[in-house]
Amino acid sequence: MINVLAVDDHEIVISGLTYILDKSSNIKLIDGFKNGQDALDQLKSRSIDIVILDVNMPILDGISLAKLIRKDHPLVKIIFFTNSSELQIVREAMHINAEGYILKSDSNEEIIKAIEHVHKGYDYYSFSTVKNIFSNLSKPRSVIKLSKRQKEVLELIAKGLTSKQIAQKLHLSVSTVNTHRNNLINITGTQNSQSLINFAKENNLI
Repeated sequence: MINVLAVDDHEIVISGLTYILDKSSNIKLIDGFKNGQDALDQLKSRSIDIVILDVNMPILDGISLAKLIRKDHPLVKIIFFTNSSELQIVREAMHINAEGYILKSDSNEEIIKAIEHVHKGYDYYSFSTVKNIFSNLSKPRSVIKLSKRQKEVLELIAKGLTSKQIAQKLHLSVSTVNTHRNNLINITGTQNSQSLINFAKENNLI
């Protein structure tokens, strides 16, 4: 039996996975959690083979959770189950050696197939994920131009400073710094501060 733990902040997703996995005779969804911290606590006391997790979640996002699982529970395999096939997010998943990456738009059969393949020791990135990666790679990348202030904020974000620390250093309000942070995420098409930093490094913005 393959013991699976699901982590997603949407109850309907947990319910959907329960319905799908109940149809499999060799996969058991042990439990579902709405945030990464609760899931991490449960991993300490339960025997879990695979964790299926979303990327964007409160308290502890999927990428951060996956890194902690990899560090503290190296035998537990990781499958991202998300709406995002953004190239940068997939790269982050690959960088931390996530065994699987499937989209919520993938079929029920593919979800089960991914779990079975990963449990056998294979990596599994769904066809739709791979297709979107190549689609993004083939698109010409527009030149991103940042203002002097945006570059200053970006460089400090990359150094790990909080919005409050950046505000103090640049003599700005915290809300202004947060506005710059959100604008940078929107401009680069990234999901969060960590993917923003990775994108900036890869594209020589810092």
